[in-house]
Amino acid sequence: MSTDSTPPDPPRTADGMLPAWLRQDAALVGAIIVGIALFGFLSGIREPKATVRPTPTPAANPGPIPAAVTYSELADAKLRPNANWQQSLSQLKYDKPGIFDAVVRTEEMKLVALADRAKNRAYDGAPPTIPHPVEAQSAASCLACHGEGLKVGDRLA
Repeated sequence: MSTDSTPPDPPRTADGMLPAWLRQDAALVGAIIVGIALFGFLSGIREPKATVRPTPTPAANPGPIPAAVTYSELADAKLRPNANWQQSLSQLKYDKPGIFDAVVRTEEMKLVALADRAKNRAYDGAPPTIPHPVEAQSAASCLACHGEGLKVGDRLA
């Protein structure tokens, strides 16, 4: 048996760990802390005022302004960007070489082809830019010329 005659300490509770004033006003202190945190958050996400006024961009020169058309003429009016462009796909076809014809390539032809390829790219390895005006970038509009390989001038599509 133990000769210790002191009784064990009573278990500690949360009430005994906090000062009395804090126990009485805990809800008020919590509301103040939440209010300060909310104020800090809202102040932090506010967008700062602009220090410099942005310079206005000059108006673009749209070119000649077309005359207005009536509603009855609207369906036949040529208002699109390439409206005056005339095309004839039958004139662009040419005699293509056969599949099994011999291909002759020289080092000079390779250098010319690489220089021509570099003209349509921002840097080596970049995807090519389209070297002609297009109205829509869809597979069907590209395949109209590039599907069968039309020749325009000295260029092969």
